[in-house]
Order: sequence, then structure tokens, then C-alpha cells
Amino acid sequence: MGEASGSRFLWVPRILAGMLTVLLLALSLDVFDGSGPTMQQVLAFVIQSLPAFAIAFLLALSWRAPKLAGILFLALAVLFTILFNTYRSPFTFVTISLVPAVVGACFLFATSKRSWRKVI
Repeated sequence: MGEASGSRFLWVPRILAGMLTVLLLALSLDVFDGSGPTMQQVLAFVIQSLPAFAIAFLLALSWRAPKLAGILFLALAVLFTILFNTYRSPFTFVTISLVPAVVGACFLFATSKRSWRKVI
């Protein structure tokens, strides 16, 4: 089981973060409704995609520094809760704020399991 089990556990938060990124990008596509100039729609898409880009950046960072990524994912969950007022709707809170918190907790748990193995 050893090291392979620890690295396998790191894939759970990575897959969750990837799925959240795809979901947020898909939700950003609603700006292309056919009204308004194309450049305005592209700019709106980029602005609405910023949370997905932040998650994708943290996901890339997780390959090198999973512990730091875990801390930053938890901070991102708090930031999403405050900036987007996700605490007002349970569905929005679960999809937008709780998923990054779970991802961060999984990264921290996986890295703590890895450090415990070194001690034992």
C-alpha cells in the first residue's frame, strides 16, 4: 500500500477540482446568448470564468505543492463565500464554496497521511 496509496488519495481532490473547473466554465457560457457585440460577450465570458481560472491555477499548483494548494483551496472557499454571498442559498453554497473547502481538506489530509508515514 505505502506511497502508492498516498499518491492515489491525492487524485481525489484533483479530480474534484477539475470537475468544479469544468462546471464553472460551462456556467460561464451563458453570456453567449446572441445579444450584444461579440467582444462584449467575450469579455463577459472571461470575467465570469475568473473563478474557474483560479481553481485551474490552484489545481496546477497542487502537483508541486499539495499542502500549499490545500491551504489555498480553503482560503478560496472562504473568499467565494464572502464575495459571491453563497451563504444565502444552500445549493449555491454547496456547489461554489463547499467543493473547494472539501478539496482543500482532502489535500491537507493526504499530505498529513504522507508525513505520518515518514514518522512511522
